[in-house]
This record gives sequence, structure tokens and C-alpha cells, in this order.
Amino acid sequence: MSQTFRNSTFLIAIRRAGYYCEDVVSATESADGGWVASCGNKGGYMVGVRDVDQFDIHPIAQYFDGIDRVVRRDLPPK
Repeated sequence: MSQTFRNSTFLIAIRRAGYYCEDVVSATESADGGWVASCGNKGGYMVGVRDVDQFDIHPIAQYFDGIDRVVRRDLPPK
């Protein structure tokens, strides 16, 4: 399957599931056999392929900027 066909198929599946995606810019197969589809609007979806035209779509958090600072509190000894 070509990359263009795969990405457009995932885009249609994501939209049919009721999610917004401008365009699937990349898709990477995960270790468990599913796919992680990245959208142009920074959205990400886990795509599970069940059968022809049957997909399981789950939104995922892909982008994490990190922790700015960690507050450490030393508790008094017991």
C-alpha cells in the first residue's frame, strides 16, 4: 500500500469516527500492530485495522512540551 493511499484511508477513518484532522501527514506502525497517525493540526490518533473498511480510532496525546520546574518539598522527619 502506498503512503498516500494509507494516509488518505486513515484520514477518512478518523473523520468518519467524528474527529477533526486536517490531513494525515505521517503514520507509523506501532509495536502492537496498530498505527499512530499524526495530523497536520498536531492531533494524533491510534488507528487499529480490524477488517476492510473497519477501524478502531482513539485520540492520543502526542505532543508534550515538558515540565518547566519541579517543586521539591522536604517533609519533616518522622
